[in-house]
Amino acid sequence: VLPILVYLGAYSVWIVTDFNTFTNFYSSIGRGLEHGNLLPHLVALVLLVSLSLVNRRLQYNNVWREMGKQKVTKMKTVSHFTALDRFGEIGEYLKIEIKSLMRNKNPRKSFTFAVVIVLILSLLVSFTDIYDSTAMTNFWCFYNYVVFGAMLLIRIMSYEGNYIDALMVHKENILKLLTAKYYFFCGLLVFPFILMIPMVVVGKWNILMLFSYGIFTAGFQYFILMQLAVYNKQKLPLNENFISKSGVENNYIQVVVQMVTFIVPMVVISILEALLKEEVAWLIMMAIGLGFISTHKLWLANIYRRMMKRKYEPDHEIERISEQLESVIEDLGNTRDRQVMHEINHYPVLAVKAHTRPFEKPWLNVASAICLPLGAFFYCRMWRFRLRLYRDLQVVRNTNSSIANYVEKHLVGGERETQ
Repeated sequence: VLPILVYLGAYSVWIVTDFNTFTNFYSSIGRGLEHGNLLPHLVALVLLVSLSLVNRRLQYNNVWREMGKQKVTKMKTVSHFTALDRFGEIGEYLKIEIKSLMRNKNPRKSFTFAVVIVLILSLLVSFTDIYDSTAMTNFWCFYNYVVFGAMLLIRIMSYEGNYIDALMVHKENILKLLTAKYYFFCGLLVFPFILMIPMVVVGKWNILMLFSYGIFTAGFQYFILMQLAVYNKQKLPLNENFISKSGVENNYIQVVVQMVTFIVPMVVISILEALLKEEVAWLIMMAIGLGFISTHKLWLANIYRRMMKRKYEPDHEIERISEQLESVIEDLGNTRDRQVMHEINHYPVLAVKAHTRPFEKPWLNVASAICLPLGAFFYCRMWRFRLRLYRDLQVVRNTNSSIANYVEKHLVGGERETQ
């Protein structure tokens, strides 16, 4: 709610009057700041301090809530989406995609933000002339279509990392998941198409351009984005925001793919429009997209095979968790509070390698499995440490909750009562 109010306040002059008054209003503020007028500086300072305090308060509360895994249970209506039952297993994965957007904070936020972006750009193009050039028309049309993929599909198999063990029970499930995900995001293209219809109605864009760019996105653009299923290795949380990272900033492959999906279509359409008529260029873009759509089963199967080849890469996730845990213990070790020190002693020492396969080379694991007594020994040992690791992680989670609740109740609460 707060971001919406801030944006409405910033654009209220434009909403109430017109765009010229809006620009004159902010240019007068800029001139006042430039000439040392005291009033704009005071207003800016008050806004900065107020928003900083609000931001600090919100982040503080959310960080403690996420660290302590405090959840507010609400009764929700369960949607079954029985219309998708006719599609079999693919229909079940389509239900997972829909429910993931409905129930989980991070995917839902990305989806909502993408819809808002498309809606704002549609309004700007429909009722102003700031993006009427040919280059801007092509760019924003491509952008509106690919924004859902750039914000959600680019994290393919990262959100699924939260329940990947269940998916790996039958390896063919991954191929059906990829197929369902492709169909789902192709269906999402209906949203930007509908939101861009006003630009066709007012006569600024062509309906053939909308169809051709949408089909090109469903074909070539999604072909590029779906390749990240092979390279995305980091699991992303479905609901935590403040104590986690989105993953894009740490994955250079995702950054490169994002740039490709925005730059390549502009280069291709610019060359085609320079050599051919606009209608012919749009039809060629449509043909390229149809080529990738018609062969989607082939390149999805190729992605699936490459994923299976990378399935047996060494597991270093527990090593990363152990490093983070050691950093937390080191930070908390500086406290003088006896209760916090007592809780720190509950943290276990994680065995970072024993739960994995004995060798990092797949052929060595196969060789050890062939030797039945040796393979049985390694298998039993691996599962013994996996059970131990599960119990240790439960202890870590419970200890985190205990420390967070204690700090919130006794230390932070005590400071509030003192004030």
